[in-house]
Amino acid sequence: MAAAIAAIRNKKRKQAREDGDDAGGPAFAQPEPAKTSTTALHASSAEKEITYSNKHCGRNPPGQDFAFKAYYSPWCTWGVAGVIIFNFLAIVAETEIDPFPCPDKPTQLDPCLQRYRPIWSALDDICNVIFILELGLHYYGDGPRRFWCGPDRAWNIFDFIVVAVGTLSLCRVPLSSFGQLKMLRTFRVFRLFKRIASLNKIIVALMKSIPGVVNAFIIMAIFMFIYAIIAVDYFRDFGGGYAVNSYLTNQGNGVEGSYNTTVSAMTARGYTIGDEYYGTFTRSLYTLFQVLTGESWSEAIARPLVFGFPKEEGGAAFVAVFFTSFILLMQIVLINVVVAVLLENFVTDDPPPPLGSEDAALTLQSTTATALEVSGVALDVDPQRLSNLERQVGALDKKLDLILSILPKHSVELDANMAA
Repeated sequence: MAAAIAAIRNKKRKQAREDGDDAGGPAFAQPEPAKTSTTALHASSAEKEITYSNKHCGRNPPGQDFAFKAYYSPWCTWGVAGVIIFNFLAIVAETEIDPFPCPDKPTQLDPCLQRYRPIWSALDDICNVIFILELGLHYYGDGPRRFWCGPDRAWNIFDFIVVAVGTLSLCRVPLSSFGQLKMLRTFRVFRLFKRIASLNKIIVALMKSIPGVVNAFIIMAIFMFIYAIIAVDYFRDFGGGYAVNSYLTNQGNGVEGSYNTTVSAMTARGYTIGDEYYGTFTRSLYTLFQVLTGESWSEAIARPLVFGFPKEEGGAAFVAVFFTSFILLMQIVLINVVVAVLLENFVTDDPPPPLGSEDAALTLQSTTATALEVSGVALDVDPQRLSNLERQVGALDKKLDLILSILPKHSVELDANMAA
C-alpha cells in the first residue's frame, strides 16, 4: 500500500513538473492577487496571452478605455441602429419618389433626372459621417488586434468595406466603371444584425446551418433533375406537335356515356403545351420549380395532361402519380428536412472553445467586459488571471484521472473505510 502511494506521489510530482513547463510556470503556483483596475481589459502583457491591448505599446493610448466603453454602451448601440434604419428608409423613399438616374457629373447629354437630388445627397452624407465616426470610435476603442483578429472580425471587415464605399461617395470620388459599388449602401441595413443581439443570433444560426442545408438542397436537386428528365421524355410531344396543335380529351364514363373534345394545345407564346413546359431539360426543371411554388401549376400545367395524356401511355393515372409523388416528396418531405436543419442550429449552442486557446481568451475577455465594464461596474478581476486559473483547474483534472487510473479499486475502498 505504501509503495503504491509513493509511486502515485512520484508520478504526481513528475506530471506537475511537466504541466508547469507546458504552462510556462509551476502548475500549483498561486496567482498573484488581481489589482483592481477599470483598465484591465487593455492591460499590456509580455506573456504570450491574447489581450485587447496593442502589444507594441507599453501603455494604452489616451482615451482608449473611454472609447471602448462608449462604443459598447447601450446608447451608442441603439443610436447607431436608429441611424441605420433611418438611412435604409431614406433609400427606400428615394427609390419610390425619385427612381431616376443621376450621374456623378451631370452634363447636357447626360443630365440628372432626380427632382430632389440635393435632399437625398444631404441625408446620405449625414449618415456617412455618422458611420465614419462610429467606425473610428470602434477601431480606437478595440485596438487593431481585436478589431481585425477578434471574435467579431467578420462583422468588422464588413463594416469597414461598407463605410469605405460610403466615404468614397461622401468625397464625391467618381467611380466610373465601378459605379455599381454604390449599391453597397443598401447593405448597410445588415449592420443591424451585429448591433441587435436577437437578429445576430438568427444570422449566426443561418450561417451554421449552411453545411446541412447545402446537403439537403443537393438531395432536392437530384430528385428534381430526375423528375425533369422523366417529364421531358413523356410530356415533350404533348399537343400532337405543330402539325396538330391540339389534344383530344375523353370526358364522361361508360355508364353515362362519353364524348371526345378537341382542345387547342397552343399557348399565348405560340408554343404547344408540351414544348413550352417540357420541351427541354431547363424548361422542364423550371416548370417543376413552378409546381413547388404553387403558382397556378394545377390549372395551367397538370390539368391539360390529366385530361389529354394518351391512355396507351398511362393516361390520367400516370400524370396524377407523377405530380402527386413530386409534391409529397419535395414539398412535404425534403423541404421539412431543410426546416429541421435550420431549427436544430437555432436551439443548439456553440461548444465552449478549448482552454488556453486564443478564442477562449478573447471570449473570456469579451464576456467579462460586456458584463462588468459596460454596466458601469469596475472590472476587478484580471482576465489573464482567470485564464491561468482555468488552465490550473484543467491540470488538476488530469492529475485526478491519473490517480484513479493507477490506484487499484480495492485500495480506494480501503482508504475510504479507514477514513470512515
